[in-house]
Amino acid sequence: MTKNEMSVSPEIQDFVCELWTNRVSERMEKKYPCQMCGECCYQDIISFNVLDIDPVADYLHLSASDFIKKYLIRYEEQWFLKESDPCPFLSSEKKCSIYPVRPMICRKFPFRIRPFQEFIFKILRNGPKHFGYWNEIPEKCRCGANLKEKTFETIDEILNESQKKP
Repeated sequence: MTKNEMSVSPEIQDFVCELWTNRVSERMEKKYPCQMCGECCYQDIISFNVLDIDPVADYLHLSASDFIKKYLIRYEEQWFLKESDPCPFLSSEKKCSIYPVRPMICRKFPFRIRPFQEFIFKILRNGPKHFGYWNEIPEKCRCGANLKEKTFETIDEILNESQKKP
C-alpha cells in the first residue's frame, strides 16, 4: 500500500457518513424551515420524547400525568400519540395548535426522520444509485417539495465548502 492509498475500515467510513448526514440535515433544517402547512401532521406514528411532555402539557394547562393519560401511549421505551393520523393538535385551519412547544420529531420533520437520514447516509456511503429509497421520503409538505433536488444541492454546497478549506 502506497502512502497515498489508505485503507479505511467500514466502521470509520460509516462514522464519517453519519457525521456528514447530520451536517446535511442541519443545513437543510436552516435553509428550508417549516411552512406550517399541516401536511406532515398526517403520519401513522408520531413519537414524543420524554423531554417533550412537560412543555406540551404546560401549554395545554394539563399536568404531565393528565396529558399522558389523555394523549400518549408507551411502547417499550418510547411515547407515542394514541391518535396520530391526523395529529390531535392539528387545528381545523390545518395549523399546529401547539406549534411553540411542538415535539422534537415535529421540529425536525422531514430532515431528521429516519428514512430521510438513511437516504442521505446511503447516498454518501454508496453514491446516487440509491434513488430507490427516495419513495420512503415524505414530499407532501411544502418544506419537502423538491426534496431530492434540495438534498443534492445541499450536499454539493457542503462538499464545495469543505474543498475550499485549506
